[in-house]
Amino acid sequence: MMQWWQSLSARDRRVLIIGAAAVAVILYVFGLRIPSHNAVAELETQVREERELVNWMEQARREIYALRGQGDPDADAATRRSLFSLADESARQAGLGPVLQRVEPTGDNGARVNFENIAFDELISWLARMRSEHGVVADQLTVRRGADDGRVDVQLVLEPA
Repeated sequence: MMQWWQSLSARDRRVLIIGAAAVAVILYVFGLRIPSHNAVAELETQVREERELVNWMEQARREIYALRGQGDPDADAATRRSLFSLADESARQAGLGPVLQRVEPTGDNGARVNFENIAFDELISWLARMRSEHGVVADQLTVRRGADDGRVDVQLVLEPA
């Protein structure tokens, strides 16, 4: 091969080098660049169509909830987070932190909550707020009389309504 290359005139070698470079550029452009550009454009179109479909599905989901009378499912982002963290946070916000002993997750989306020496009225008030604001109910409830009048020790399991 080297002998053949050396036997070519300088002009022929230059023409072959330029021709090889041109073939390489043409192969790059038509073999890689244009097909990849077209594939990207097709994927962008597909993503746009999928987003439009998702938007339509979200709108249909809201209409279904509205027709069922269940309201907007996105109205309260807290209902989508774990019940475990919701119970802990809402109890502390209600000022029940000192009597809150333990909050632990149960099942798929439940929470076991233990209070010691909590005022019964505060407990009922907190449970009513959990029901009205977050759609959470006490599935199981164990109440024992506390050391003082009007105070109780409570173990309860919260579940989505």
